[in-house]
Amino acid sequence: MQSNLSISSITALFTAMVVLAFVPGLSVLAVSARSAASGFIHGVFATLGVLTGGIVYIVLAIYGLTVIADLMGSHSALINCLGGAYLIRLGVVLWRKKQKSRGLKATLRLLCCRAI
Repeated sequence: MQSNLSISSITALFTAMVVLAFVPGLSVLAVSARSAASGFIHGVFATLGVLTGGIVYIVLAIYGLTVIADLMGSHSALINCLGGAYLIRLGVVLWRKKQKSRGLKATLRLLCCRAI
Protein backbone atom coordinates (compact mmCIF):
# COMPACT_ATOMS: atom_id res chain seq x y z
CA MET A 1 0.00 0.00 0.00
CA GLN A 2 1.34 3.40 -0.94
CA SER A 3 1.36 6.08 1.74
CA ASN A 4 0.43 9.74 1.35
CA LEU A 5 2.35 10.62 4.49
CA SER A 6 5.87 11.85 3.91
CA ILE A 7 8.87 10.68 5.90
CA SER A 8 8.97 14.03 7.71
CA SER A 9 5.29 13.70 8.72
CA ILE A 10 5.81 10.17 10.00
CA THR A 11 8.94 11.26 11.87
CA ALA A 12 7.12 14.21 13.47
CA LEU A 13 4.22 11.99 14.53
CA PHE A 14 6.57 9.34 15.90
CA THR A 15 8.54 11.97 17.84
CA ALA A 16 5.39 13.48 19.34
CA MET A 17 4.14 10.06 20.41
CA VAL A 18 7.50 9.16 21.96
CA VAL A 19 7.57 12.42 23.92
CA LEU A 20 4.04 11.76 25.18
CA ALA A 21 5.05 8.22 26.12
CA PHE A 22 7.54 9.66 28.63
CA VAL A 23 4.76 11.33 30.63
CA PRO A 24 4.36 9.26 33.80
CA GLY A 25 1.19 7.25 34.02
CA LEU A 26 -0.10 3.99 35.36
CA SER A 27 2.85 2.14 33.85
CA VAL A 28 5.19 3.93 36.27
CA LEU A 29 3.01 2.80 39.15
CA ALA A 30 2.95 -0.77 37.83
CA VAL A 31 6.73 -0.94 37.44
CA SER A 32 7.30 0.63 40.87
CA ALA A 33 4.89 -1.75 42.54
CA ARG A 34 6.41 -4.76 40.77
CA SER A 35 9.92 -3.69 41.75
CA ALA A 36 8.96 -3.10 45.36
CA ALA A 37 7.06 -6.36 45.67
CA SER A 38 9.31 -8.73 43.72
CA GLY A 39 12.70 -7.12 43.39
CA PHE A 40 14.90 -5.42 40.84
CA ILE A 41 14.88 -8.14 38.16
CA HIS A 42 11.09 -8.27 38.06
CA GLY A 43 11.05 -4.47 37.75
CA VAL A 44 13.47 -4.65 34.81
CA PHE A 45 11.26 -7.17 33.02
CA ALA A 46 8.17 -5.08 33.76
CA THR A 47 9.95 -2.05 32.30
CA LEU A 48 10.92 -3.99 29.18
CA GLY A 49 7.30 -5.12 28.80
CA VAL A 50 6.00 -1.56 29.11
CA LEU A 51 8.56 -0.28 26.60
CA THR A 52 7.84 -3.06 24.12
CA GLY A 53 4.10 -2.45 24.40
CA GLY A 54 4.62 1.28 23.85
CA ILE A 55 6.72 0.75 20.75
CA VAL A 56 4.20 -1.72 19.29
CA TYR A 57 1.40 0.77 20.03
CA ILE A 58 3.24 3.63 18.31
CA VAL A 59 4.04 1.55 15.21
CA LEU A 60 0.44 0.29 14.91
CA ALA A 61 -0.95 3.80 15.44
CA ILE A 62 1.25 5.25 12.70
CA TYR A 63 0.33 2.42 10.34
CA GLY A 64 -3.38 2.87 11.13
CA LEU A 65 -3.25 6.62 10.58
CA THR A 66 -1.46 6.03 7.27
CA VAL A 67 -4.19 3.65 6.15
CA ILE A 68 -6.91 6.10 7.18
CA ALA A 69 -5.17 8.97 5.37
CA ASP A 70 -4.93 6.82 2.24
CA LEU A 71 -8.60 5.88 2.40
CA MET A 72 -9.74 9.48 2.85
CA GLY A 73 -7.84 10.63 -0.23
CA SER A 74 -8.92 14.10 -1.31
CA HIS A 75 -11.43 14.38 1.54
CA SER A 76 -8.64 14.66 4.12
CA ALA A 77 -8.27 18.43 3.54
CA LEU A 78 -12.00 18.93 4.13
CA ILE A 79 -11.91 16.84 7.31
CA ASN A 80 -8.87 18.79 8.54
CA CYS A 81 -10.64 22.10 7.94
CA LEU A 82 -13.80 20.89 9.70
CA GLY A 83 -11.73 19.72 12.67
CA GLY A 84 -9.93 23.06 12.81
CA ALA A 85 -13.23 24.95 12.66
CA TYR A 86 -14.59 22.84 15.51
CA LEU A 87 -11.51 23.60 17.65
CA ILE A 88 -11.85 27.32 16.90
CA ARG A 89 -15.53 27.14 17.86
CA LEU A 90 -14.59 25.44 21.12
CA GLY A 91 -12.08 28.19 21.87
CA VAL A 92 -14.59 30.97 21.13
CA VAL A 93 -17.25 29.39 23.34
CA LEU A 94 -14.80 29.01 26.21
CA TRP A 95 -13.42 32.53 25.69
CA ARG A 96 -16.86 34.16 25.82
CA LYS A 97 -18.03 32.23 28.85
CA LYS A 98 -17.98 34.10 32.15
CA GLN A 99 -14.74 33.62 34.01
CA LYS A 100 -16.01 32.06 37.21
CA SER A 101 -14.69 29.11 39.08
CA ARG A 102 -16.05 25.80 37.86
CA GLY A 103 -15.50 22.23 38.81
CA LEU A 104 -14.23 19.58 36.43
CA LYS A 105 -17.72 18.23 35.69
CA ALA A 106 -19.04 21.64 34.67
CA THR A 107 -16.06 22.29 32.41
CA LEU A 108 -16.40 18.91 30.70
CA ARG A 109 -20.14 19.45 30.27
CA LEU A 110 -19.43 22.83 28.69
CA LEU A 111 -16.88 21.35 26.31
CA CYS A 112 -19.08 18.45 25.25
CA CYS A 113 -22.51 20.04 25.04
CA ARG A 114 -22.27 23.74 24.29
CA ALA A 115 -19.60 23.68 21.60
CA ILE A 116 -21.59 21.49 19.25
